Amino acid sequence: MKGVCLSLFVSLVFFQALNLANGQARLFWCVPLPGVPDAQLQANLDYACGRPDVDCGPIQPGGACYEPNTVASHAAFAMNLYYQIHGTRADCDFSGTANFTNTDPSYGACKYVNAIGGKL
Repeated sequence: MKGVCLSLFVSLVFFQALNLANGQARLFWCVPLPGVPDAQLQANLDYACGRPDVDCGPIQPGGACYEPNTVASHAAFAMNLYYQIHGTRADCDFSGTANFTNTDPSYGACKYVNAIGGKL
């Protein structure tokens, strides 16, 4: 099983490098799974925004991502930012309540960060 996982990992890294070399970067954002209860999303939001390296200013009143003023919207922004800063697959888990998307969740003036390779 370890050999299969290692082969898969090497293949994914090679594929990503090939995409980058061809100018076709595959971008991913970390977002909550559908149907996650607000209480869990609030816990995710509190965790991400409680980190000193995560700037949750855009989801504060007057910020570009404040509207819609929902726990789900604010959690999505914070969870993605946390993942983009820390950049490992495990950083987009949030106790099994998040997953990756290749569809940019940005809207209007609210721009979700995406850093290829994770680190900003």
